Amino acid sequence: MKKITRAVIICAAVGALFITGCATVTSFLTPSSAAPAKGETASITGRLEKDKNHYILTDAKSGVSYRFVGLKKADAAQLSLYVGKSVTVKLKVKSTESAKANIAEFVAIVK
Repeated sequence: MKKITRAVIICAAVGALFITGCATVTSFLTPSSAAPAKGETASITGRLEKDKNHYILTDAKSGVSYRFVGLKKADAAQLSLYVGKSVTVKLKVKSTESAKANIAEFVAIVK
């Protein structure tokens, strides 16, 4: 009788872990938040690249790219320190109509 009781307890524990594990896995599969819409301000973490005279930030989570427009020399100098690295940038989305990258305005680098 002890073996059956132990087996039932172990099966119940494994079943409970499986059920909670499935809920955890499905929560990771659903996107936590969509890309910011036009006019919204957001902090995006991703890899910063420079293509000719354009700085492009590619979001690490969603893969969406943001091209910065209207940069002042001081802003460009600040961004140039992070080219090729992962950085968190606060930006304001100006347009989401471009096929290659969303157009954004640089606000600040978040530490």
